[in-house]
Amino acid sequence: DSSDLRKDNAQEVLARITNLVNETLSNDQSYGMSPLTTEGVLTSIDKGKSEGGPHGRHWVLDPIDGTKG
Repeated sequence: DSSDLRKDNAQEVLARITNLVNETLSNDQSYGMSPLTTEGVLTSIDKGKSEGGPHGRHWVLDPIDGTKG
């Protein structure tokens, strides 16, 4: 979840993450998304939170071979 990124001492890291997310969105128009605010990035991270099991959502990141996960 995004709780650590919401702390005051994580603002620099959060800004870098937000910039990287928006750079990726602008470089690949297939996502069809506008740039995200910092809160939008945090909300997106929280949407991936799952306790596991047969129901719910999970994220898989695969940056090695260039696919979109």
